[in-house]
Amino acid sequence: MAVRPAALAMLLALGACLSCAAEPRLGVFYFPGWRNDTPGAPSDRPWEPIKAFPDRQPRLGWYDEGQTSVMEQHLSWMAAHHISYVVFDYYWAGRPILAHAVQAYQASRGRQKVQYALMWANHDDTRPRTLSEFDGMVADVIDQHLRRAEYLKVQGRSVLMVMVPGFLEARTQALGLAPGALLQRLQQGVRQAGLPELMILAGAGAALNEVTRQARRWGYAGYFAYNYHAGVDGRTRGEMRASRSYLELDEDYRSHWEWFLGQADLPYVLPLTSGWDMRPWGGSADKQHDQSISTPAEFTLHLQAARKLMLAHPAKTLGLGVVCCWNEFGEGSFIEPTQGYGARHLEAVKAVFGAPASGSPP
Repeated sequence: MAVRPAALAMLLALGACLSCAAEPRLGVFYFPGWRNDTPGAPSDRPWEPIKAFPDRQPRLGWYDEGQTSVMEQHLSWMAAHHISYVVFDYYWAGRPILAHAVQAYQASRGRQKVQYALMWANHDDTRPRTLSEFDGMVADVIDQHLRRAEYLKVQGRSVLMVMVPGFLEARTQALGLAPGALLQRLQQGVRQAGLPELMILAGAGAALNEVTRQARRWGYAGYFAYNYHAGVDGRTRGEMRASRSYLELDEDYRSHWEWFLGQADLPYVLPLTSGWDMRPWGGSADKQHDQSISTPAEFTLHLQAARKLMLAHPAKTLGLGVVCCWNEFGEGSFIEPTQGYGARHLEAVKAVFGAPASGSPP
């Protein structure tokens, strides 16, 4: 049967739209710890330990984070190198702390090009101490973030990441509530605000643990990870240890990718890493683990493997990947341009994720 020109045009347009939707989206975690005399920062002078590693000096210098001009430059670099969203670490201690970076984002014109989301960095296993405290956090997330047009949405739902689901469940039980009740309370607050339910993602630092066994029951819609240090079974190359080179770390990440994409019961936002070297913060327990820093060429191979999986599993990955990190200078996980590394890691991102999905995957 012949296809009329108008119908053909519609089919071509639909095909172009579907191709566009298939483009993987890459994000990056952002650690808001680089401003002096700020409660919650690593120290009163957080840049001081980094100065012993001059190759990590940001191209912008030892800046005062929270200035709109600094964030404008960060977002400009991200947008130019095909990073489509940034995930800010969100800290709550009865009030938001270390919020200066996301506030600078909200004041920036660059937010027009780079969306954002929050990862609740709930390291403190004593919080929330009361339901009232939890409700205060929910109100802050709704009023200061979820109502914003630039907040990251997937399938019409705003994305919120919870770094340590086990700690949240421990607090749920300590408050005398049923499993998953705090997440349900969060969703209820969002609905009462007239917003769609959240897509809440569970931080799963390992494949075979309580999180992956209970996440669906607790109310999570998918998984993510901030970083990994060893393979899916805690081993690297058959030994119970962390990686001791970036090539080993890359292998460890791929073992997690394979497990989650093949066996997990929920979608999995693909985690990526630029490396690990914690010497500025005192070093890893296994000093050889701090040799896990990537060269741009090694990082490129890591990106290519991740993008290939995202293209092959668009539903299971939600079409999303996220790199650790933009600026974890103390942990050696960063792609922000620096004096020693330049913008070579960002250029690798652009080379890999700037390629059209309709072409041959790299």
